[in-house]
Amino acid sequence: MKQLKILAMLALLLASLFVPAAAAQLENFNEQIPVYIEQVWINDKTVDNYYCYYDENDEFYCNEEIRGDIERGEKITVEVKIVATETIKDIEVEASIKGYEHSNKVQTSDSTEVFDVKEGRTYYKTLELTLPEDLQSEDTYALRLEISDKDHYEFVRNIILEVNTPRHSLQIEDVILSPGSTVEAGRSLLTSVRVQNFGQQDEKNVKVTLAIPELGVADSDYIDLIKADEEKMTEELYVRIPADAENKDYQAKVTVSYDNDYETVEKTMTFKVIGGKAAAETVEKTVMTVGPETQNLVAGGNEAVYPIALTNAGSESKTYTLTLTTGDWATSRLSENVLVLKSGETKAAYAYVAADKDAAAGEKVIGLKVASGDETLKEITLKANVLANSDWGNFKRVLEIGLVVLVVLLVVIGLIVGFSRMKNKEDEDNEEDSDKKTYY
Repeated sequence: MKQLKILAMLALLLASLFVPAAAAQLENFNEQIPVYIEQVWINDKTVDNYYCYYDENDEFYCNEEIRGDIERGEKITVEVKIVATETIKDIEVEASIKGYEHSNKVQTSDSTEVFDVKEGRTYYKTLELTLPEDLQSEDTYALRLEISDKDHYEFVRNIILEVNTPRHSLQIEDVILSPGSTVEAGRSLLTSVRVQNFGQQDEKNVKVTLAIPELGVADSDYIDLIKADEEKMTEELYVRIPADAENKDYQAKVTVSYDNDYETVEKTMTFKVIGGKAAAETVEKTVMTVGPETQNLVAGGNEAVYPIALTNAGSESKTYTLTLTTGDWATSRLSENVLVLKSGETKAAYAYVAADKDAAAGEKVIGLKVASGDETLKEITLKANVLANSDWGNFKRVLEIGLVVLVVLLVVIGLIVGFSRMKNKEDEDNEEDSDKKTYY
């Protein structure tokens, strides 16, 4: 029983600590947030006497000025000048269109991130929102501006907008593809387009075109008349997919031209072709030749040379980066560490390695990395057999043999590249001859 009394006293003590804080927070809700909007601009134009309020008789009152230069479908920029009468944290500004029927489905508002303000300071905030295309013409809507936080009543101002309708405004409401988003090569793609007139004027002789630029096919149809606030569907547009089209995704573009071709609107869809020829694969290949990969070095003697030949067998230019790594037994360098090769081009770089005079005799390892961009193409291990000074005569003979091997190697590389280019030329000539033949 005594323990229950102690727990009850503790609970009362905790409650006494939290109640004043909660009461103080609730008291703030009897106060308006100490920040107000001093000035508003819409699309860089000043808004005067913009606010609406309740008068002393609790009747809603708005000024006589109504912005009438706003069109539906238009993107508007709202800038507000904010003045803080107290220092306050975590406030936000929101702009929203009120009175739109589908506001629960379409985004008609914009807000800032939360920010802090200091007493006596001025702040500018910019918000952007797009008026829906289907706002009722010549109706008025409230552009509501609110400054709020979690502890006070929000500051609210309303700007009255009368939404105008542009003289000419067609929109592509829907595009129906048949048989769907996948079409077999050699068959037809059928398309129906629904166009809606959101403008003031009736539109005559509206041209609707379906085109697949990559395949060089297109079809057009005319809609004789689309009255204001009405929509029309085209007849089916017909394009045949070539039988030799590659199996891949293509872009189909629908273009609507109206108002004597002064106005256009476009929409693009993606569809896939199947059953045609396989898409051409481009093999981006690099041929690397290093040799000889093992050489003899005299401690404290001359440099050994490791030739590195690169051939770009791809279809586009490439940049190669070479990195050479040795231990503390030698010094090394590259004649070039960056090589830029055009398609089919071959270039050579040279790695120079010299053994220190106190390097221990024996086999050593040298690392060579070849990369293109962020991709490592190959890591090659070169070797050096370090000899004592007394072995220099034998080493000189080996070096001479190595130079002869290098010359032969470069000649072979040149022949390979030459034959490769000749073969590519013959293949192209054979393809041209094949295209010229006529079969019956």
